[in-house]
Amino acid sequence: MSRLWSSRMTQSWVEIAVLSSAVGQAASLPRLMTLFPTDQFGQFCGEQAMVRSGGVMMGGLLAGFYLDIVKRFFPAGDLRPYRFMYLWVVFFGLIATVFHYRAYRFWKRLGSENGTPPTKFFKYSELPLSPGREVDKKLFLVPLSGFIGIIGASVFLTGYSHFVSANTLNVYVFGALSVALVIYVIAYFFFVRFMERP
Repeated sequence: MSRLWSSRMTQSWVEIAVLSSAVGQAASLPRLMTLFPTDQFGQFCGEQAMVRSGGVMMGGLLAGFYLDIVKRFFPAGDLRPYRFMYLWVVFFGLIATVFHYRAYRFWKRLGSENGTPPTKFFKYSELPLSPGREVDKKLFLVPLSGFIGIIGASVFLTGYSHFVSANTLNVYVFGALSVALVIYVIAYFFFVRFMERP
């Protein structure tokens, strides 16, 4: 029973991670289009692709070494060490978030879409404050409709598991997923308001 619970909870968190990754990937190309200079966009995209490919190759090797180290703490043939890959993903995801945040704040202080690229090295503290702007409400419509659909499906599965199939384990799993998704949506809206501050 505990093994089934563990695999269902893992599946639920994977679904949340996939959703977050999909949103990040969908936002990456428009972000690059605003960050890279328009007259050299192809060159910058090519360079970014080469650096990213090298990072993926090195990351795969390092992830393999990481798994080899984790496997030493479990019996041979056990699949539980693969569950520790989430720690790897979260660790590097947090590092990437810090750099994305800094790039976005620099970009805003340099004037966003209407700014000019810097010609010399500078510190963030030397830049003037960016003018604050009201968050466009339309920005929330697409993610909100997606979140409502996913949360609705999760709530439906919770009710179905409780009333139709009488599976208490699924009720707990989908109930926890529903709560986690609601918290995720609220955090998303606060995050957008935080990023659009001056």
